[in-house]
Amino acid sequence: MNKISKFFVVLLVVIIAFANVNWNTENASAAPAKTYENLYNEAKKHIGKSYTWGGNGPSTFDCSGYTKYVFQNGIGFSIPRTSGGQYSASTKISRSQAKKGDLVFFDYGSGIAHVGIYIGNNQMINAQDNGVMIDNLNNSFWSKYIVGFGRMTNLEEATKGKETLYAKNDLYILKSGNWNSGTAFTLTKGSAAVIDFDRVQNGFVHVKSGTQEGWYSGAMDPYWSETKVVNDKKGKKWLYAKNDLYILKSGNWSSGSSFTLKKYYAALVDFDRTQNGFVHVQVGEQEGWYSGAIEPYWYEEKPNTESKGKMTLYAKNDLYILKTGDWNSQSAFTLKANTPAVVDFGRTQNGFVYVKSGTQEGWYSGAMEPYWSETKLASEKKGKKWLYAKNDLFILKSGDWNSESSFTLKKYYAALVDFDRTQNGFVHVQVGEQEGWYSGAIDPYWYEEKPNVRTLYAKNDLYILKNGDWSSQVVFTVKANTSAIVDFERTQNGFVYVKVGNQEGWYSGAIDPYWLTENPNVNLKGKKTLYAKNDLHILKSGSWDGELSFTLKAYYAAIVDFDRTQNGFVHIQVGNQEGWYSGAIDPYWYTVNPNAAYLCMKDVIFRDAPQWGTGQAGSRKQGEQVNVVSKENGWLKVSLSGDIGYLPDDGQHLQKK
Repeated sequence: MNKISKFFVVLLVVIIAFANVNWNTENASAAPAKTYENLYNEAKKHIGKSYTWGGNGPSTFDCSGYTKYVFQNGIGFSIPRTSGGQYSASTKISRSQAKKGDLVFFDYGSGIAHVGIYIGNNQMINAQDNGVMIDNLNNSFWSKYIVGFGRMTNLEEATKGKETLYAKNDLYILKSGNWNSGTAFTLTKGSAAVIDFDRVQNGFVHVKSGTQEGWYSGAMDPYWSETKVVNDKKGKKWLYAKNDLYILKSGNWSSGSSFTLKKYYAALVDFDRTQNGFVHVQVGEQEGWYSGAIEPYWYEEKPNTESKGKMTLYAKNDLYILKTGDWNSQSAFTLKANTPAVVDFGRTQNGFVYVKSGTQEGWYSGAMEPYWSETKLASEKKGKKWLYAKNDLFILKSGDWNSESSFTLKKYYAALVDFDRTQNGFVHVQVGEQEGWYSGAIDPYWYEEKPNVRTLYAKNDLYILKNGDWSSQVVFTVKANTSAIVDFERTQNGFVYVKVGNQEGWYSGAIDPYWLTENPNVNLKGKKTLYAKNDLHILKSGSWDGELSFTLKAYYAAIVDFDRTQNGFVHIQVGNQEGWYSGAIDPYWYTVNPNAAYLCMKDVIFRDAPQWGTGQAGSRKQGEQVNVVSKENGWLKVSLSGDIGYLPDDGQHLQKK
């Protein structure tokens, strides 16, 4: 063949090769984005599929076949076939650096032998002997063999995109991503909006509804629904005011008042006519705007309205009757507790009603409760009584709230209170040579009997201070459930004197929530077998700073010796292990065995959470015994040699021993 012939042959081969190339780039499938979402979506498709050694998918997998398949099909990234190869090819990272989508590797004693995909929260998704499932890395099996984490590739941040969502309630959409920003518009309950989760300002996301747009909190719950919300606040309704309501001139909290709708009066409320979440309110020719919520402002049915017109009523407590219907008005007179007055509910000023007692007249709040009684009250406030202050009380120089303080009556101190000697509703108070005036009500200021203030028992460990000052140093600790002498008559800045043996100091003067008045340890004598409610760290000595002696696992038993104590700690023994722990039963110990013995009716696998699709906590063979701790939402909570597992409470897996 001559040179020219050879040239044409080569040229023909090249032409044929080019002719077989697919130049249609529009039809070429693009590689999936390298995001964790794509990787995880592919991984979870295969949950429940079986395990086969050497399985490459998609119907059955081994561990590394599964990870290779998921990476290839989820994000278009190829990784080695074996777990050892994947380990060698990965960038090694610490557990604290691990991100979702990294690989986690295990060694059973002869090199890398298992691999899974880390999905966060100490969990992995993997193909193991029981198939493809999610497992907890902290359970007793996996935690024993874990080697470390490796990163095959850096995954891209996924875009969340736009979603059409529906407002669960009226939402105020702001002009910018700032809580102090003005309102751009109100998205009414049930209305749809396009939420752009990739367009954010300070945690606010962009919201668009028609031509209106603005910003709202980025949280889905409790504001948005993915499905259409039925708006049950449509149309006009006749509603009745639960209290005097200030109807505004416009749909804005800073708007001036248009008129006052009196308690129990009816108004026509139009839920379809709104301004910034306010609804239109009309009473005759008067109209305005009020909050769109029915609760707690409106009755939907007509209430009992016997308080209309004039009524003779009795003051439940001393009432300050004002000169005009305005809270800033001066007092016209004081209507003493249990004194009658004619109250004219038909004569009002700004929600106040006209009150007349003898020749005195003025205005008071229009509400019946809690100020007035229709019947005369039995008078219990006559004469002199020794009473005890519930808290420190500032006794005034005269019967006037603006008066200076005469003296302070300390909490639990006694005073002689003269209910027949009054000034403007204040009663006379005397302690020795000190005297003054205080509010005439017994509740919530006074005890009628001397409170128990001596031997008390700490509800929890209490830090006793060197002085009556919160910034003072701690001098000792009263251990939970141990007693102390508390002297409420010896005080510093509201702190009371506390003594335990030869230790002394100061603590807050309140009994609740710090002290018990009865001994909680009355039955805590001798040795008892108790059961740990949670894992308990038993210390080497009776001190919170003591070193750890051993850990008593949740639901395990121990011999607790309440007669052998150190600084409020009691002695603990489990076999040849011993140490010290807090002396309180609650919230640390069960007094009865919480474990109920059951037998496995067949081979069972326990989950690490009470729901399907979670990781494996452990397994037991048919006939093996387990201890059921409790029942939770149709699942049995089971103690598994120090770990906790869950099994459906369906009667098909366990039977009581």
